Amino acid sequence: PANSVEAYRHITLGRCAVQAGNTETARRHLTEALRLEPRSWWARYFLGAVEFHERRFNEAVQHCRVAIDIDPSMYAGIYANLAYCYVALNDNSGVEWAKNEFERRTGKPLPLRALPCPR
Repeated sequence: PANSVEAYRHITLGRCAVQAGNTETARRHLTEALRLEPRSWWARYFLGAVEFHERRFNEAVQHCRVAIDIDPSMYAGIYANLAYCYVALNDNSGVEWAKNEFERRTGKPLPLRALPCPR
C-alpha cells in the first residue's frame, strides 16, 4: 500500500500503534507517511481510525472520505468506520449511505459496534 519503503514502514508502525491503542505514536507515524506519500489511502484510513478513537468524528470522516476519493475500490471496512462516525455525529443520511456501501461491497450486514468510551 505504499510506493516507498520508508512510507510503508511508517504506515506499518502507525497501524500497529493504532491496534495497540497508542494514538499519539500512530498519529506521528501516519502523518509522516502522508508527508512522504500524500495520496496514500492506507495512511488516511488508519489516521481516520486514530481520530475515531480520540472521538474526533468530523476529522475521522474527513480522512476516510479523502481515502475513498483516492481509491474508491479500497477496503470496504472504511464504510463501516464512516457509518460509526456518522452515528456519533447524528448524521442519519451519512449512516445510511455508509451502511449501504459497506453492505453492497461485502454482501454482509454492517456489524454492530459501540463507540469508544468517553475520556
